[in-house]
Amino acid sequence: MNVKELLASINKLLKITTKPTQKEIFLLIKVSLLGAALIGGVGFIIKVLFWIVGLASR
Repeated sequence: MNVKELLASINKLLKITTKPTQKEIFLLIKVSLLGAALIGGVGFIIKVLFWIVGLASR
């Protein structure tokens, strides 16, 4: 692929893409925060379990 074909491909891609709507942005933020909270919650539960068993580092 030469430079001219690459630029044409990039131009074609930019023409067919659209900006996300405000609704899509808020959905993305909600899903990201939910995922972060889920991972943090799992980590917290593991830490508490290790603390209960006595294997936690001090």
